[in-house]
Amino acid sequence: MKTINITMLGPRGVGKTSMLAVLYDQFKKVDDSGLVITHGDNDVGSRILKERLRELKTRMDFITEKPGIGLEGTSEERVFDFKMGLIGKSPELMLRFHDYPGGWISDNASAIESKVRQSHVVIVAIDAVGLMAEDGKYHTLFNYPDEVMEFLENILQMQTEKKLFLFVPIKCETWIKYADDPTILTSRLKVEYNSIMNKLRQAGHAVAVLPVQTLGNIKFARFEEDENGIIREYFKTIAGRKAYEPKNAEQVLFYIVSFVIAQYIHDIADQVDQKAGRERELKQKLDEIKDKIRQKEESIGWLDEWLAKLPIIGEFFGDKQKEKEELEQQKNLLERQKSQIEQELSQLQSKKSDFILKLGNLRFKRKISGDGIEIIAGGELFDAGSLKDKVSAMQL
Repeated sequence: MKTINITMLGPRGVGKTSMLAVLYDQFKKVDDSGLVITHGDNDVGSRILKERLRELKTRMDFITEKPGIGLEGTSEERVFDFKMGLIGKSPELMLRFHDYPGGWISDNASAIESKVRQSHVVIVAIDAVGLMAEDGKYHTLFNYPDEVMEFLENILQMQTEKKLFLFVPIKCETWIKYADDPTILTSRLKVEYNSIMNKLRQAGHAVAVLPVQTLGNIKFARFEEDENGIIREYFKTIAGRKAYEPKNAEQVLFYIVSFVIAQYIHDIADQVDQKAGRERELKQKLDEIKDKIRQKEESIGWLDEWLAKLPIIGEFFGDKQKEKEELEQQKNLLERQKSQIEQELSQLQSKKSDFILKLGNLRFKRKISGDGIEIIAGGELFDAGSLKDKVSAMQL
């Protein structure tokens, strides 16, 4: 089972765990995917997500203390596993989310850097209330933007493979669903994180802004400072509507799968090209050796007729026979190598499975605009030709 590692960065209580709980819940409603997602073997993570989802669906009083929407944030690393596969068959893909609270970036930077190097995707969760409300008055307090950008800049100094960086505003309903212009939030985010986004773009990574409405029908009301100096966020539900009507959480999964499957297909295509090139090279060498063997056999046949008449030719004949045997050995070696290459090609071709194709089809459910969604850089890393065209070109 292939494992995809996703690192999640963001302040404690911003809503990363809630987003994952909603992601799992919403993907189950994508009825035409032909795929199923289940919790992994991590019982603790599974229990946390199920409890968080229950709270999101039932809690109606959203007078909350920062951080979180009435829900406690984590102060330690958490790992959440999702398994994906065809309905009725064994899972083939593991999505492993590593959740780190904001303070860990400065206190445990080396440990997180190691995880990021191993990750295919990095999610930067952003408290939209802190970013937008009262002209971003509490953005620095809530989101630690300087620490996050410094950490990402350090990552860029390492030699790492191309990654997907998702900037995900959470608790954004007020500025997406109930705003006249939902692009304002994305525009503000791009201003605040412009420096690091440019550097990620220049390094060739894929970057996107993907606002997630984890509840759907809430609006930010006000900030209040309590007697302990803690800033509280106050929310209100929309009259006549249930609070829980999330939107776009599943898009996080679609973006992750879109990026990973594109890279996966590219990798397979490259391997097929390399193996096919090697196969052609071996075939050419085999043809050359077979031609030499044919020539040796012809000369040996001629010598065989004269051997009885001129015994002195026997020594010369033995040399020719030895040369032929050496050529036969080279031929046998090349044929074994060619057979191995053909077997490896066959294994690569077998990777064309219903699972890969259905997984790839999720790419076409991915939104590229609307609701504040915007691809900032690396769009070609998602869409370098359609999956089916790429597969056909690979003869998979």
